[in-house]
Amino acid sequence: MKRDRPRRSSGSATIGDALSSSVKGQLHQLRETLEKLAKETIARQLDEARPWRRPQTGTAIRKAKTRPSPSVSQRSVTSTRQLPRQVNPTHRVKPKAPEMHKPAPKPSKPAFEYWDFPKELAVREAPPTSISDAERAEFEDLIQADAQSRSAEGEDLFIIAGLDFGTSCTKIIIRLPYEAGEPAIAIPAPAPCHSGDNPYLWQTVLWLQEDGSFLPWPSADATVLHALKQGLIQGRSDAETSGTRSANRATRAQAGVAYLAFAIRYVRGWLFRNRPDLLRGRRPVWFVNLGMPTASYDDPQLAKPYRRIGAAALQLAKIESPISIEAAQCFLDESHVIEAGASEEVAEELGVAVFPEAAAEMTGFVKSTRNAPGLYLLVDVGAMTLDACMFRLNPGTDMSYVYSFLNAQVRPLGVESFHWFLGEGKTESEFIQQCDRTLRGVVWQARRDRDPNAQNWKSGHDVPVFLAGGGASNGLHQGIVASLGPWLTHHLGNDGIRLLELPVPSAIEFPVPLEDFGRMAVAWGLSHLPTDIGRIRAMRDIEDVPPPVPVDWSGRYVSKDQV
Repeated sequence: MKRDRPRRSSGSATIGDALSSSVKGQLHQLRETLEKLAKETIARQLDEARPWRRPQTGTAIRKAKTRPSPSVSQRSVTSTRQLPRQVNPTHRVKPKAPEMHKPAPKPSKPAFEYWDFPKELAVREAPPTSISDAERAEFEDLIQADAQSRSAEGEDLFIIAGLDFGTSCTKIIIRLPYEAGEPAIAIPAPAPCHSGDNPYLWQTVLWLQEDGSFLPWPSADATVLHALKQGLIQGRSDAETSGTRSANRATRAQAGVAYLAFAIRYVRGWLFRNRPDLLRGRRPVWFVNLGMPTASYDDPQLAKPYRRIGAAALQLAKIESPISIEAAQCFLDESHVIEAGASEEVAEELGVAVFPEAAAEMTGFVKSTRNAPGLYLLVDVGAMTLDACMFRLNPGTDMSYVYSFLNAQVRPLGVESFHWFLGEGKTESEFIQQCDRTLRGVVWQARRDRDPNAQNWKSGHDVPVFLAGGGASNGLHQGIVASLGPWLTHHLGNDGIRLLELPVPSAIEFPVPLEDFGRMAVAWGLSHLPTDIGRIRAMRDIEDVPPPVPVDWSGRYVSKDQV
């Protein structure tokens, strides 16, 4: 039974109203063909051997989320939670005093209002408007090379694509985890879609033609679509993308599937063309790790569309078909893809996993030292977003690490957002106040409710902080983070904060020289096996630490009348 498509907005004509019955019949046949291809493609995926499974158990690489035992919980939190409440059997309950007239409470201050994500916030960097014949020929050649790589036969070659799907640009690093030396390669972005002077940043934009087909490059008769990720962060995957014309109402989910499918085809074609020595006649088997903001990951209603879109994109990238609104929707509607949205295990069966960007970003640090357990604050400054999270890092039982996320927030307070808000009449001081409230709120709730017994809050100790992301070098955000130190010392008496740097990995190939690795850190972490990234304990799975119970000593001493 076919699933209902998203309804059109009422009261407006669509291109379907003007189609003849014969054309409508052709479109209906095309839809049935696409649905058949989707089912066949996913059936082959499920029948294939999946090398990312654990060989000794045959179970998925990450287990279903269950509440962990106290032995793997953060010790400073659970040690308090395990204490039984003490009851004094000799203490008598005092009779309740008669209710007295209470003065009217003082009016409370209005709640602080955080700025919301602007509906169609676009980066200041304009998308490309043209592509040369040579650039288009090269782009098309790589897409065709991907089709050739899919027909390869021989022993399976397992490849992980770490795909950092950003609000302004996307970064991709691939890894061959089971080959000698675990070769990893940063994939250069298509020339016409570069962001700035960085050859590895692929602008997160897409083009939609009048016939409903997408393009990964600019075209004069196509509509440019931007803000592809913002709608997903806000839980509006079914909303229409910006710039969509009345004849083609592409949703953000459809555009997201199309963009990621193009990226996957391009990456596979690039590897086939430029590193044939790694393939050596073997059959590539792909797995995609997709990152999302840590605060969004904690919300199942936001994580679900990420997994569903990633699964649909990977499967759509495998078929010989133009990438269109109809093709994207057919894969989104496939039953296994829908189930992948709700289940991490099913998503992994389809070759996709979703991780908090903070965990991916920390992978390099964790792998560079075995003395990493503790409480950390990670502040990721992006083009559009300020993503802050506090987490406790604990060693797991299988030589991996457990990320216990205590608190997180993602706000539209990135480098580009600052300039957008200034253009809207906001001031720099107001922007700083928004950032301060965001960061200090994350820290203070962790201290008050989530991990109040941590040593980091006490004199002689500090809070280690990672300042990361593409905007980490921005002076305004650096000053905002630095102000956390005096603020903590003033309120808690500890030694403030201690800034740490994420290590730059040496075992990675950059086909084009790169000076600033900071913007590639998430993609680098995502290129690892999920078991190497670590196990995730989401905020919703960790209880607050209750405040200490006051002890009534009135029944525990001997009065003078009892002597």
